[in-house]
Amino acid sequence: MAAATTIGVVMSVLDGSALIDQTLASVAGQSRLPDQVVAVDDGSSDDTAERMEAWSDRLPITVLRHPETRGLCAGKNAAFAALTTDLVVPLDGDDIWLPDHLEVLGDRFDRRGGIVSPGVLRWFPNLGIAESSVRSPRPVPESDQLDRLIRNNFVFSGSLFSREDGMRIGGPDGPWRPFGPSVDWDLWLRMVRAGVRLTVIPHPTVLYRLHDGSMSAGGRALPSAIDVLEAFRSVEPDSHLRSVADQSLRDHRARLRLEEAYALALDGHPWAARRRLWRAVGAGGRTLRNSVAMSIAPTRVAGLRAGSRYRLR
Repeated sequence: MAAATTIGVVMSVLDGSALIDQTLASVAGQSRLPDQVVAVDDGSSDDTAERMEAWSDRLPITVLRHPETRGLCAGKNAAFAALTTDLVVPLDGDDIWLPDHLEVLGDRFDRRGGIVSPGVLRWFPNLGIAESSVRSPRPVPESDQLDRLIRNNFVFSGSLFSREDGMRIGGPDGPWRPFGPSVDWDLWLRMVRAGVRLTVIPHPTVLYRLHDGSMSAGGRALPSAIDVLEAFRSVEPDSHLRSVADQSLRDHRARLRLEEAYALALDGHPWAARRRLWRAVGAGGRTLRNSVAMSIAPTRVAGLRAGSRYRLR
C-alpha cells in the first residue's frame, strides 16, 4: 500500500463493555495498523468509554463521549467528522477483524477504489463458525450492482471507502442518515447510485459475532430496512430500479410478517400467528415455504426455529 494512503476507523458504541476489549484487540493486532481510530461512546451506562480509552497506548484512538444516547447514525457521523485520514472503515463494537483485514482492504482499494467489502464469516460464540459466508453474491457483478444491492444488502458494515466519497455523498451532518440498524445499507445504496463501484474480497477477513444482543437478531433490522427501501424508491427516477425496489419491499415486508408470526406463536397465540402469516405468503421462495410450515403447526415450527436460531450451515 502506498505510504501516503491513510486509514481511519470509526466506531459508535453503546454499553459495549463486555465485548469492546476483544474488538479493539483485533484492531491492535492488524498487520497494517490504522492511522487513526475515532470511537464515540454514545451515552453508555457502563464503563465502555474508559475501556476504549485504555487502548490509547496501543492504538491511535480518540474517544468522544456523548452525555446521552443520540443513536447509531449520530455516533458514526461524529466519529467521521473527527477523522482526518484518506480512507474510512466503520467498525461495530462486537465484531472481530482477522489480522490481515486492513491490509487486504487497503491493497484492494489501491487497485480498484470504490467500496471494498470484506468476506465475512458468521461466528456463533460457544457454537462455532458457520461454513458459509454472509450473504454476498459470488461473484459480485461488475454491472447492475445497484440492482443487486437493492434486492439484498450484501455489503458488510465494516467496508472501506474514501473519506472524500463519504463527504460527497453525505450532507452537512455526515454520510450516515438515521435509519437505525440499516444506516449502512442506506449509505451503500446512495454511494452506488452516485457511481461508486463495489468490490467484495473473496476470502473472509472478519468474524461477524451473532448473539441475542445483535442489532439484526430476530429480524430487528427489518423495519429499518423497509424504511431504507421506501426512501430509496421515493426519489428514484428509473422505472426499472423502482420496480426492483417494489419487489424488495414485498420480500422484506413478508419476512417481517413471518418474524411477527414466530413471536406470536411462541407467546401462545397460534391463530393470531396464522393470520399474520397470510400477509407473508405473497413473497414466495423461502418465506413462502416457512409460512406454509408455520400455518400448519405454528407453535411447533416457531419452537424449533427458536431452538436452532444460530445455524452453522
